[in-house]
Amino acid sequence: MRAYFNALSAAVFALVGSLGCATRVDQPLQPELWLFQEHQLALLQQTPGEITAVDAKTGAVRWKYTPEAAPRTPFGVHPTPAAQCPPLVSPAGTVVLRYDHDLRVLSLASGAKRWEMYFRDYLYCPTVTPDSGVVLVTQWGEALEKLDVDGKRVWVFDLRFAGLAVGAPQAIPSSGDVLIQTVAHLVSVNPQGKLGWSLPISHSRDRGAK
Repeated sequence: MRAYFNALSAAVFALVGSLGCATRVDQPLQPELWLFQEHQLALLQQTPGEITAVDAKTGAVRWKYTPEAAPRTPFGVHPTPAAQCPPLVSPAGTVVLRYDHDLRVLSLASGAKRWEMYFRDYLYCPTVTPDSGVVLVTQWGEALEKLDVDGKRVWVFDLRFAGLAVGAPQAIPSSGDVLIQTVAHLVSVNPQGKLGWSLPISHSRDRGAK
């Protein structure tokens, strides 16, 4: 019976992955390597949350970032925070990391933490804009929020007219606009946090339906 249950669970998780849920944060990343060719830099996560920056040309370790030790509470020790999304490198030379319930931004040159912000209600992986801002889905999918390079809130865009977000935001490098898909629309938000356009998305299974 246990073997049957394990096989069934594996099939379910495989199906969920095939439905495009990779950008939703459900499980921490496994040991992973990311290459940023323009910086000749490789970022490696070997243990949960620990990021090592390696010079891709020489193999020298540039820096290592280790999350703070988890606090001990009357209910035990919380697990060490784990990176939940691939890291992003901004034009301003920062590394954006999404952990369990917070966003951490490091210096690309030294690995020093520049700022950190806790979020209880944000979903999916963030995106980085051409001006090095960070845009993420908050309020359990009802809003987009932009933070500047120093972590200060720039704007909040209400998505409720279009329905809940169903995926990660995507910044357009040439314009700075941010695209986000909701349950009913594809929405474009301009760099000022205003609606650019909204395209209704039909979910009809009947291609011949009008």
